[in-house]
Amino acid sequence: MLPVAMAKQGAQEVEWQFDAVDIRPVERWLVQSLAKPASMSVTPACVQTIVDTYTDTDDWRLYRAGYSLRIRRTVSRFEATLKGLDAAVDGLRLRQEISQPVASADLSGLPAEGGPVGDRVRAMIGNSHLEPLFQVRTRRKIFQLDAGGAPAAEIVLDQTTIPVADGHEPARLRRVEVEARGVRRGHRLNDLLPPTEAVHRRVQSLQRGLEPPHRAPDPE
Repeated sequence: MLPVAMAKQGAQEVEWQFDAVDIRPVERWLVQSLAKPASMSVTPACVQTIVDTYTDTDDWRLYRAGYSLRIRRTVSRFEATLKGLDAAVDGLRLRQEISQPVASADLSGLPAEGGPVGDRVRAMIGNSHLEPLFQVRTRRKIFQLDAGGAPAAEIVLDQTTIPVADGHEPARLRRVEVEARGVRRGHRLNDLLPPTEAVHRRVQSLQRGLEPPHRAPDPE
């Protein structure tokens, strides 16, 4: 069991999330911005390869309680994240996010492991078992935006593949996310990222993953 002190406590995630026809115009603008001194600066952070496994019980207890649960694997770590399924408004999503490091991608031991995610999952599912739903594989480029010398936002450019069963073509997503870092709620998206025809509508990995041929919960 990992020490609870190592786990990130719950926080409100403030982000704009958009499906994109083509993320290259956004990346070009970000790269061009690196050479333009201004009150808002852009710094390339890193490139990541991410594998997310979404999970729930066979009777969808987490989904029905208004949460999604994923286990994220990167090169150096595993992390469990519980997120609220609050709807976005004009691409802006405000929702609770709780994460903690875990020892592996094994889902079965998470409720017993404890910590801010494990404890909450155990409270919602009781003695039920977690089952994997689907995987999301992402190549992610991250850029840091600073305003006045202080972190303002993180811009993420994702190219995502969601494998599906039975020989169906994988779902492929291109997405732009802008996650606020100390930005006031009233800030416009245009203050962080200029509008582009490449970005048009919000999408959520869990919603896309639950589309056929993946199974989805029965209506109430």
